[in-house]
Amino acid sequence: FGTDVDEMIGRLERNDVEYDKVIARGGAMIQLYVHEPNGLKIELGFFPEEEKSAPG
Repeated sequence: FGTDVDEMIGRLERNDVEYDKVIARGGAMIQLYVHEPNGLKIELGFFPEEEKSAPG
């Protein structure tokens, strides 16, 4: 799972990478879907509430 959904979205957008964003589990999880150069679909998962409470 990813650790910073906003940072990842920024990186994708800065690099002109198309992605789909899905809010799952009643808003508890954010999923980003991207395609790698060979066409495989990659899922990146984030739990925003856990990120907010993580130390650091």
